Formats: sequence, C-alpha cells, structure tokens
Amino acid sequence: MAVWKRDIADSASRADEPLSAAAGSHAKPEERPERRTPQAPSARPAATKSAIAAYVLSFVVPFFVILFAFASNGIYPFGDVSVMMYDMPVQYAQFFGWLSNVINGDASLLYSADAGMGCGTYAQYTYYLSSPLNALVALCDPSQVPYFFSFLFLAKIPLAAVTCLAFLRGRFAAAGAKGSCATQVLAVVGAIAYSLTSYVTGYSSNIMWIDGVIMAPLACLGVYRLVRGRGCAALFASCACAILFNWYTGYMVCFFTIFYFFYEYARLRIEEREHACDEGELRLGSERECADGAGKRNGGSANEPERIAPKNRKLAGHPLIHLGLRYAATMILAVGASAVILFPTLIALLGGKGSGAGLAALAGTIFSLNPFDYANFFAIGTRPGIIVANATPAIVISALVLVGVAVFFADARRSRALRVAGAVIMGIPASSLVLIQLNTIWLGFVPESSYTGRMAFLLLLTMVALAFEGIAFCLDNKNETLVVAGNPKNRPVRHTSLRAVVKGGAAAFLIFGCATFNVWYRTLSIRPNAANAVLELVLITGFTAFLALMVRQDLRVPAEGNAREKRATGRKILARAGIACLVILFAFEQCYGTAAQYAVCDLSASEYSNRIAELEEYYEDYPTDNGFARTGQTCVYYGSSKYNGPDCTGLVLSGSGSFDLYSSTQENSVQNLLMRLGYSKKTPFGTAYQSPNTAADALLSVTNVIAEEQPPETELVGDHAQKLYGSYRDWKTTSSMPLGYGIAATAEETELANKADYSGTATDATDDEPIDAWSANPFNNQIAMYASVTGADASGLYHKATAVDAESTSATQRDFTVTTTSAGPLFLYFPSIYLLDIEEAGISCYAQVNGNTVEHVGGRGSCNVVYAGTFDAGETVTVSIVPTAMKQTTVNKHGQIVDVQQAVFDAPTEAAIKAETLDVGEMKTLLGKLDSAGFSLKLFSNGQVSASFDAQRDETLLVSIPYEKGWSATVNGHNVPVHELYGGLLGIDVSKGTNDIELHYMTPGLIPSAIISIASVVVFCAWRAFENRRHRTRATSGKRAAQ
Repeated sequence: MAVWKRDIADSASRADEPLSAAAGSHAKPEERPERRTPQAPSARPAATKSAIAAYVLSFVVPFFVILFAFASNGIYPFGDVSVMMYDMPVQYAQFFGWLSNVINGDASLLYSADAGMGCGTYAQYTYYLSSPLNALVALCDPSQVPYFFSFLFLAKIPLAAVTCLAFLRGRFAAAGAKGSCATQVLAVVGAIAYSLTSYVTGYSSNIMWIDGVIMAPLACLGVYRLVRGRGCAALFASCACAILFNWYTGYMVCFFTIFYFFYEYARLRIEEREHACDEGELRLGSERECADGAGKRNGGSANEPERIAPKNRKLAGHPLIHLGLRYAATMILAVGASAVILFPTLIALLGGKGSGAGLAALAGTIFSLNPFDYANFFAIGTRPGIIVANATPAIVISALVLVGVAVFFADARRSRALRVAGAVIMGIPASSLVLIQLNTIWLGFVPESSYTGRMAFLLLLTMVALAFEGIAFCLDNKNETLVVAGNPKNRPVRHTSLRAVVKGGAAAFLIFGCATFNVWYRTLSIRPNAANAVLELVLITGFTAFLALMVRQDLRVPAEGNAREKRATGRKILARAGIACLVILFAFEQCYGTAAQYAVCDLSASEYSNRIAELEEYYEDYPTDNGFARTGQTCVYYGSSKYNGPDCTGLVLSGSGSFDLYSSTQENSVQNLLMRLGYSKKTPFGTAYQSPNTAADALLSVTNVIAEEQPPETELVGDHAQKLYGSYRDWKTTSSMPLGYGIAATAEETELANKADYSGTATDATDDEPIDAWSANPFNNQIAMYASVTGADASGLYHKATAVDAESTSATQRDFTVTTTSAGPLFLYFPSIYLLDIEEAGISCYAQVNGNTVEHVGGRGSCNVVYAGTFDAGETVTVSIVPTAMKQTTVNKHGQIVDVQQAVFDAPTEAAIKAETLDVGEMKTLLGKLDSAGFSLKLFSNGQVSASFDAQRDETLLVSIPYEKGWSATVNGHNVPVHELYGGLLGIDVSKGTNDIELHYMTPGLIPSAIISIASVVVFCAWRAFENRRHRTRATSGKRAAQ
C-alpha cells in the first residue's frame, strides 16, 4: 500500500495550519489536505519584477559567458582572432557580405551574375540569411563581416536562453505550484544551459541554425497552450517564424511538434486521471480502500501509488480528434504563412542538393554511431564531429541537466505513466541520432555529409524540460513523502526528494562512467580526453551533492523547545549554501565548456578583412562588355587552396562573373556540366575554377583568367595590369566566344547521352570512351561538345601524349614519364582517383610536374583537368601523383571500399593518368564555324540580358548562362521557350536575320508563394476572430441566462 504524507514536524510549525491538517494521512478524510500530484512547478506567470529580472539574467549571463570565451581565446573584440570557423570563412562570410550589398542596393536579391557563372540567389537568402538579425550586416562593409559575427553571436545565443525561459515558465506553471525562489533560479539556470550547449557553441559556424534553437521552445510552448485550450496563436506564430527565419531547422521544429503534441495530450489525460483519483480517494475516506480499489482497477504496484477514479466521471478537456484537427489546421496555416520562404527554397533544392533526396541510398545502414558511445558524448569540452567519419553529435550540456533528467525518472512520487511519456518524448530525438534512417528523415531526406546530429537541439530541449520538471518538483515538494508498504517481512520505503536526487545523481554518474570506460576499454583512448571525462564525473557528483543540500528534509524531532527552530535555521543555511555552490559550479562549467568550444578559432579577422578589401578594390573598375565579364580566378581569396570545395566564394562580391560558388542551393545541372568539361570534381555544394581549361573556356565565354603564369591563348590586360595578392595577373582570352552564339545542333540534339557509369572499377577510364556523348573522360566530353556545336568532326582537338610508369623516388608517390606527340599546351587528368566516387570525397592527392606541385586533385571539389604547361613535340615531362595521406579510403560507385594502394598504385597506367595536348589551330578552326559575329550585347545585369543577334540562318542561340527554370525570353517582342542545352546552359531558337533578344529572371514559385503566405495569414486571423467572437457570444448568453 502507498500512502502520501507531509512531514508532520515541518507542517506543525506553520501557525496557520492545524496539526490535523498537517498530519496528512492521519487526519480525518474531510480534514486531510488534497494530495498533490507530482507536477512540475515553476515561477508565477505574472509579469512581476522577479519575472523581468529572470529574463534579464537569462540574456545577460550567456552574453558574458560568451564574452569570457572570446577573451580567453583572443577572439575579437579581445584580439585579432575571428570567431569564424569551419564553413564560415569560405562561405557564410561572403554570403553576409553579399546580403550587405543587397540591402544597400549594390546587388540583387533574386540573381547574381558573379556566382557560379550566374545563378538565382533568392534561395541562397532563404537558406542561409533570412533571420531578421542578419539584416544588421547592412551597417558593415563586406570586408568587416568577421567583426560583425562576434556581435551577432552575442545577440543570437542569449536569445535562445530567453525563449527557453519563456517555455519553462509558461509550460510548467501547473496548478498548485509554489514558484519558490530556488525554482525560479532553476528555470534561469536551465535556460542558460540550453543556450550554451555544444550544439549552439560548437555549431555556431552554421549561424543560421541558431534560429531553430531560438524558436523551438516557443513552438513547444505553443503546442502546450493549444492542448490546454489557451489558443493556437502562439503555435502559429512560432512555427511560421521558425521556417521564415531558417527553413531547415524550422522544418525540424515543425516535425518535432507532431510528437510533442501527442506528448502534451498524453500528459493532459494522465493528469486528469490522477486528479480524478484524488477526488475519488477523498470520497472513499480511506487510503486502504483507495489502494484496494486501485488494485482491482490496474493491479497495483509496489513502487507506485495506486489510484482509483470515481465511477461515471467524464474526464475534462477536448477529445483527441478535435485537438488534432485544430493542431493540423494551425500547422497547415503556419506552413502556408511561411510559403514565401519555404517553397522557392524547396524548388531550388530539388534542382540542386536535394535532387538525390531519399532513403534508398542508406539501405542496409542502421547505425550512424555506436549506441554504447552515446552517453560519453555529453562530456564537457567534447567538440562535435564536423565530418561524418567523426560522428560525434553536438549534445554536450550541463551536468546539472543530466542529473535532473535522472531525477525525473528516479522520483517514485511521479506516476509511471508520466515517466514513460517523458522517456518517449526524449527517446524519439535521441534514437534519431543513432539510427541513420530516422536521422535522415529529420534532415529532409538528404543524408548529412558533415555536421553530424543536426537535430540534436531538440533532444537537448526535451532534456532541459524534463530536468527542470524533475528538480523543481523536488525543490517545491521536499517535505512530501510517498510511503510504499512492502510485504510483512520488509520495512516500508519512504520516497522523498532527497532520495530522488541521490538516486538520480548516482544513476547519471554510473551511466556516464560506464560509457567512458566502455570507450576506453574498446579503443584504448577516451573521447573526450581523460581530463574532461573525469571533470564531467566531478560535475555530476557536485551537482548531486548541492541539490541534496537544497532538498534535504529535517529530521523528526519533538515540537518543543528551541530544537526545531535551530534545526530549521540550519536547514535553511545549508539550502542557501547549496544554491550558492550550485550556481558557482554551474558558472564554472559554462565558462569552461564554452571557452573549450571556441578554442578551435584561429583565423585572423584582419587578414580576411584585408584580403576581401583587396579583392573588392581589384575588381572595382573591372573592364566589362556592357556589364559582362566572366573570370576564371585560379588563386584563392583566403586560405591556401580551393581544395575541399570551391572555397573561393569571395568572388560573389567581386562583380567579375566568377565560376566559383560554395552553396547548397546551386543548380545540380551546372555542376554536372562543369565536371564533365573538366573544371572541378562535382560536389553537392558548388563549383570552382582552379586551372586554365582553354578549349572549354572558349565555349563558356571566359573573358579573363587570373593566374600567375600566362595561360594558353591569352594576353596581359594593359589597362588592368596590377597584380592581385602579390603575384597573380589578369590575362585576357583571345579565342573565347561571346556570351551568345549560334550553334549547328538543335535543342534536342544537345541532349548528349550520359555514358559515364561503367561497370568496371579500376579500368573505368580506358580509350574506348565515346567522343559523341558525355563520358567519364573530360577530354572526350570537350570533343563531343565541339562536334555538336559546330556540326563538324572535332576528333583532332586533342593529341594524346604517351605516358608510362617511371621509377619513383619515393614509396609515397607514383611517377610517370609523359612524352608529348605534338607542340602545344599539355593537360592532365587522373581518372582512377576521380571515378571511385564521382560526387564526393575521393583520394586526395597533389599533382606535380617536374617536381613542382601544380594542383590539388582527387578530393572533394578539387581540380579535374590540370594545365601542366606548354611544351614542344617530343618533349619529356615527369608527372607525379602524391597522396596527401597514405591511409585514405573512399567508397566507389559500386559500394566497395577503395584505399590509396588500389586507387593510385595498383591502377593501370591508362586508368591512372591521361595526358593530352590541345591543338590550338584546330580549336580556332572549329570555333570559326560558329555563328558568333552577329551577336551584340546591349545590357548584362543581375537577372537581365538585352542583346541583338544577326543570325545567318534559323538556328539555336546558345547563351553561356546556366539554365534555370526562372528564365523567360522574348525575341522581337514575342515570347519564346527557353531550352536547356548540354544539360546546363541556356538556349533559345532564333530566325535568320536580326533578332532583338530580352532575357529576364524571376525566382521560380516566388509570386505564388507570396500569395499563399498572405492568404494563410488572412485566413488564420479570420479564423481566430470568428473563434473569439463566438466565445464572447457564448459568454454573454450564459450571463443573460444566469440573470
């Protein structure tokens, strides 16, 4: 039998409560106080001074903790180190600079001609930059973005604490809650812990994800308010804003609310049932009768108080179907309200990174990380795994939260149903971090290629909520006891707050300790390091001890003399000491952990600023043809190379018509085209120009090449001769086509078949590849495209040089002797290290010519065709492939693991290297067959092209702009269809004679999406107005009936 009791000695000391009432179960049934259901208390919801102080603290404390982390690592404003890390200096910094230009009127929001040969940029804005706080970058010049990031971090991260506090206070304001000072402090502590998790600090390089962290607590609060009948406006606003601020994490937040809705509904029913049991017990007047009745109802339990509900009592609240319909309607309207952001982004992603979305590629894969390592990832100082190979999710959170979660489940005074519900809502995101299929669903069905555990912030939010509920109940009900009577041979067990805290702390210590030992036992190393693992155990122990002091019950002593007052005073002193020690330990933990996360920052803010300023100055007065220039810049604007993706996104700020773009929203088709023509190894993230590619440059209208040495078919620009970055010069091309030119093929004839998927692995790139269709050989692809656009035989465009294995001077490289068969520029390609995995990381190597490193090849985003120099016929060149690391492995297209030995050293010579000499004379002859003389460009700006073309015949005009569905065209005032040529370029049909051509770009789906957003907001407002009016009418009718 289970009996709820209040501590008699403590209760009797209250002057306004009679001993009979304080005695709890010993009082008469009609005098016994109502039994308190273990619901989590919180601070009073009224906007009092204490509430204002709590919100101020929740913002100020993380603000200064981050300042401390900046100061300890020399980060601006305390040093020259930039807060930028990982993708920030090579991607987001330039996007923010571009946004500054957009807001200040120097760039277009919808289109940029300076990124990836030209691309729509609205999706880039919605994917990375739509948070309102980002607009503050307009106050900065693009070169000052590194300094701006420090202030943006100081604003965004504390906001996550404010919204979490709003959730804790609004959600857990349960009936009967005392809202003690300790509980209010605990709410602030929990909010701060949520805002300073390793997800926020370690993944702050993806600064747009922090918006999801900010909005998730408000969305959960909105679900709670809807289920409790307090309106759905909060849910509508929070979910709509979550998507508007960042659609990616907004999708995760909205998806999570589905599970959270059922969680809140289950809690509502559980609490109603327990409340009904309480009333039933009072009517029966006997704990034994209640226990006997409950035992008949549900069999009872030795570890849980049995309850009985009065017969024929109808539970209050709304039915599940009714609430579910309200939730569904609210979410549909919220998604509709965000359509202006969401739908154009999805359209862009389906043409780019999301084109391969789905779970089929993950068939047979179950775990993304070892479940037995899970608990170990919570250790302080553990940095998240940026690459999938280092699958370390960003789930480091305060040890106090770990203890609190354990207390929630260890407190036997809480019903089993509530604990099961808590385990389910926490287990859903937790299991998704381990099960790769579930994780991919959270990510929009696109598997993560870096930044593992992207939805981990939802797990951390549920942990904070459960921890607060578990500890707050112990604090506000520390004198409430559950006595569970055992069998006649056992003594009754008293379940108290102290017992729950001790059990919870011990459980957290054992779980984390065992996980750490498990990693050490299996790998002979501890991840995180041993010092941090031990520190985490110390923190768990310390928080447990200080919580025990705060909830410690007074010993039972006679209520006479001064003994009780002395003991009560001592207990208060210990409780306050516990609070003080807990706060101090928590402050140390947050400062140490946050500083550890930002310790990876080592980039110079001033260096980046100076490089971007130099880049902007260099291209400020760049020579163009009525606004058009297309530059291949072989140097990087920042860092040492363009390896690991096209890390030269800084050219989006230049106005130079760059090839380079590092973005998840770039069209997949242009990436495929540039890969086939030999520019850069395809990745899901962008393109880059890394080495002169003369024949392809001519077809793609490249006007300038920025290089140290003179590329083939170029001349030094006389009016722009200054050097960039010390040694790079501007070379004007002499053989390139204009932006538009007539071709011999029709639009249908440009659909060259893709024959690149061969069945072999080591012999994929042999000499039997087609020269009339796309293949795995970029030289043959160029021949195929020349033949198609000219309608002539282009097989003489390249002459094969002989390549044989040479005796290597080192076991860590493979050498070849290449002998040219004709004079001209020599180009190299290394098939075996590319074809292993044509879209992602291959075998990273350096390509050397006569002992000099010329390019970084083989890896993700690296160079395909390498310009080796211009040589005479019969000249001998030594070419080397040098792996950057000997222990690399990759997975080929057939699912087989391939290592360096297989890819580099065991591959046949014809599959390891291809060397071709360009016949410049033949190239010029073929280019002369194109109808280009009649093309005259009038205007070229972002998203608008105006030109005239005097066509020699009815033909297709190829415009070397990447094809996107947003383009529309008119010829002589008449609308004409826009074709996709060669799988990535734009084309229109023209007639013989003069053609006035206008091209315009509009983001696909933008206008319909804006209409949907406006309509959704109007419908929701009308719905709420109708509901409010109906409620007021009912209230008025009720008052009249009562009168």
